[in-house]
Amino acid sequence: MSRRLSLTTLWRKLPASKNGVEELAGSDLGDEVILLYFASKSEACKRFTETLGFFYEEIIKYKSLPVEIIFVSMDESENDMLETFRTEHQNYLAIKWGDVAQTELVKELNVQSVPNLILVNKDGKERINSKECMKVVDMAIRQEKNVDAKLLQWIFENEQERMAALYKQQQEKINMLSAQNFKWQSPIYYKLYPNNEFDITVDGTSGLGIEIGWTKDDVLVTGFREVADGGWGPLEATGLVLKNDQIIKINGVDVAGRNMDELGELIQSNRENTKLRFRRNK
Repeated sequence: MSRRLSLTTLWRKLPASKNGVEELAGSDLGDEVILLYFASKSEACKRFTETLGFFYEEIIKYKSLPVEIIFVSMDESENDMLETFRTEHQNYLAIKWGDVAQTELVKELNVQSVPNLILVNKDGKERINSKECMKVVDMAIRQEKNVDAKLLQWIFENEQERMAALYKQQQEKINMLSAQNFKWQSPIYYKLYPNNEFDITVDGTSGLGIEIGWTKDDVLVTGFREVADGGWGPLEATGLVLKNDQIIKINGVDVAGRNMDELGELIQSNRENTKLRFRRNK
């Protein structure tokens, strides 16, 4: 979720039979890639809105991509905004008419014409400009071969930034006394985003414990613990707590169907450079 949008009030369209909108808190947004769509009641915007709608329904929704479009109205009145939002736009979100972000984003992103489509980072700053974003939308409509790579790059960079921020935030909470012998070899990063997978590599020579639970055939990680001075440290000592993420490989070996003793042997096989592959559950 964009931190810039977390305090913003959004509108979501109600079913056509109800002909209205409902409010949604910006803080309820997930970790999707955010595309801000600046538009107004005009023929040029109407044409691109139709194209964007196809992109939203046939590409984003059909492929279940973690991308959210948010309409930012540059209309002259609330009535004009509501008319076009309800009749021309697809079922993506809009910033509520009159919300301070409606005017501030126009200034902050230096939007001087419409239609305008900008991919923003977590702070609401431009990461990919309108020309490039519109080009990718056009590529998707034309079904060009390399469009999937473009979209996955958007997603990958978004996740890199999100996970880096999480890693930094949680590193600051580390109890250095209890965690001094426990080291991450590399930052958290996504390896294969379409499968929601990522690797964490750790140095577990001083003792690495993984708190694992079982749900049918899934192995779920509820947290990490480190062995320090012969005892267990707090989960936060490692700098990261994962809730209900599925661990699928240890040191490159699938964990499916293995018992706890076998999982321990996999960890022991390379304690200095233990690589844990996770699948993030939404």
